[in-house]
Amino acid sequence: MRASYLDEWLGLDAEWVGFSAHYGTLTATDLPSAFQEVRKLVAPPALPKPERKRLEQQIEQLRKRLDKARSNVVELDKSNIPAAEERIRQLDHQRVELEQELELYKPQAENDINAVALMVLNNLYALANCCRIMAKPEVFDDKGNRGVDHGDGTVTFGSLESAAPRAVRWLLSRASYIICHTEFAGSGNGRRHVFKGGEIVYNVAGLAKREVGLAKGRQNPHHAG
Repeated sequence: MRASYLDEWLGLDAEWVGFSAHYGTLTATDLPSAFQEVRKLVAPPALPKPERKRLEQQIEQLRKRLDKARSNVVELDKSNIPAAEERIRQLDHQRVELEQELELYKPQAENDINAVALMVLNNLYALANCCRIMAKPEVFDDKGNRGVDHGDGTVTFGSLESAAPRAVRWLLSRASYIICHTEFAGSGNGRRHVFKGGEIVYNVAGLAKREVGLAKGRQNPHHAG
């Protein structure tokens, strides 16, 4: 993820933002526009009422078919029981899939959505700030403390500069997966992938497997690794 992506998407124009995010103290009122953008990502999508009703009816029909199929098993000849059990498993699998689809669109409590959005907001800005710090040449003092060289003759040593590598590892360890976007360049034996951008995708716990992705593009996507 490019740190500049948040600059363009959510706006990052003050040093205090990265500092506050590192300590998890950003609030919705600090960055109202950014908070709403993140909230859109983590909030379950709305499901049209006719579609919800259709799913609920399908689930109810499958439950009735399952009840009937299970009650009929005891009356079957032994030779037909394996086939009946296989059919029951198939129907039950369909029921589970439909229930999971319906759960994906289940309305969540406003407080839960806001709490997750705020957590994601803090993590996004903290990650961007740490990446920006790590993009600068690192220096160490005689005590082994990590700092950064700004390239203008000044060097900064501080808690953020020291903690950046560890914080990035911590945040990335909680990612569901990373996707690299590339474009093909060259031809023949010289044909290769050229990196164009990437996504860090987080699974948002408690919100029906909703995932939050960053830096999406239309280039050829594939998992890193």
